[in-house]
Amino acid sequence: MDRPKSRQKKKKKSASTINHGTALFEYGESIAGYRCVTTESEMNRLKQKDESESSSDSEVDIFAFDQVDDADCKLETEERHAEAIRRYWCRTKGEPAVLPLPDTPTLAVASPDIIDEHSVKRFYTMSATLVHAERQDLIRRDRIRWHPDKHRSHKAKVTKLFQVINSLWEQEQERATDPARRRTGV
Repeated sequence: MDRPKSRQKKKKKSASTINHGTALFEYGESIAGYRCVTTESEMNRLKQKDESESSSDSEVDIFAFDQVDDADCKLETEERHAEAIRRYWCRTKGEPAVLPLPDTPTLAVASPDIIDEHSVKRFYTMSATLVHAERQDLIRRDRIRWHPDKHRSHKAKVTKLFQVINSLWEQEQERATDPARRRTGV
């Protein structure tokens, strides 16, 4: 079936056949069969930029980059710990038991080796600041929560955790009753 001349489809020129009066160059890695296209002047500018960057690299710059990278990682870790601590204090009964540690792993996947007095104490110190509560009150609350009689599974981990929390509780009680320790914070 022939179409009338007025309705015949016109062929469009593809971008690669259009003459801009400027030579175009492909560069970069092929992504899904396509590469970036640029003009000769822009290509020369990119080459000069790459050459100047590669010749100006030094050990000091790399060291400074590593320091910034480490600081960023540390900040991200602290933010992640802060968010995990907030979730710990806001969780509901149906959620899996999470240990009071800075990275707050679940009880089921945690190793007994990660439960130590330093980590648990750090958790409560960070918690007191983040949830605006007294550390002693948080320890008292968790001392009840983590009593071994309340947990039927993971007895070894729960018992170890309870012993650490109980030790911290006793230290808090001593500090509260001994005026000299209260002033020094020991």
